[in-house]
Amino acid sequence: MRHTSNKALSIFRRKGGVLHTAEAVRGGIHPRTLYKLRDENQVVQISRGVYRLADLPEITNPDLVTVATRIPDSIVCLISALAFHEITTEIPCCASARIETTASRLSTAQSIHVLERQLFRRR
Repeated sequence: MRHTSNKALSIFRRKGGVLHTAEAVRGGIHPRTLYKLRDENQVVQISRGVYRLADLPEITNPDLVTVATRIPDSIVCLISALAFHEITTEIPCCASARIETTASRLSTAQSIHVLERQLFRRR
């Protein structure tokens, strides 16, 4: 079982230390292994279905990490972006992100702004 845990931890490290449950399963980590790592405090659950390695430094923007993990093609916008870049003193009430209208996954706890495809070009 130790080999399985070490393999799972190496997958976490390869992916930057933060994984969504579905991404972990696609990477070869069985859900039981993920929960075992959580119970042994080797990974920390930062939101429903999002885990990070426990030995990483504390996350300064957990809401933005959650949005980026759940919706990888999203772009942080509005007050969330201003706060991240320290351009405002306002504290965002939620994480705001924009996605294309064709995006398939929406998060329920964040503010999502859906834009038409032609408006969603990264410059």
